[in-house]
Amino acid sequence: MNLYDTLDIDEQADEAAIKRAYRDKAKIMHPDVGGDEDEFREIALAYDVLSDPLRRHQYDDTGRTAKRDMMATAMGIATEVFFEAGSSDPIFLRGAIDAGISKRLQATQKQLTQIERDMKRWIKLRDRITGKPENDFLTAALRDNIMGARAGIATGEEMRECTEMAKVLLHEYAFRERTATPSGFIIPDTMGMERGRMAWTVDASTAG
Repeated sequence: MNLYDTLDIDEQADEAAIKRAYRDKAKIMHPDVGGDEDEFREIALAYDVLSDPLRRHQYDDTGRTAKRDMMATAMGIATEVFFEAGSSDPIFLRGAIDAGISKRLQATQKQLTQIERDMKRWIKLRDRITGKPENDFLTAALRDNIMGARAGIATGEEMRECTEMAKVLLHEYAFRERTATPSGFIIPDTMGMERGRMAWTVDASTAG
């Protein structure tokens, strides 16, 4: 699937042209007006990628859609979580990593819940309009909000999936305990978890 062809735009199209093409397509292809849901999903994906400068640049360089770039995104998330977890030198590194993943998943779900709530409210408002003037700006504004919400939900669901993938990637690693022995040797943790830190002390009776 070529994202530019999906929106019927040139590869040099600017942000305004991309948005205009998406709105024109959505007016015809939106499921609420009888359009095909799968085709609209493709249109929403094309707009979601091409309206984001970074993702558009990545698409232009690789020719890959966002779905095929999910592994790269997951690896980026995993790397960020790992460095964030290790920045405070925690006793339980695995626990800090899992907490970081959970925090991201909770934040994503919170955003998705809010977007879905807003979209339902806008749909209800749209359905309450029974008479329309020739210049129906309210319905147009509601339609834009609903289309934006659908695109936002698609992005949020993709980010949630990437975060779950990052969790799996991080669990493929094992970490060492931070429990020191008299010789200073760090005991490997075959379970891939840090169980705690123990400061080694020298007993006064054996100090020499």
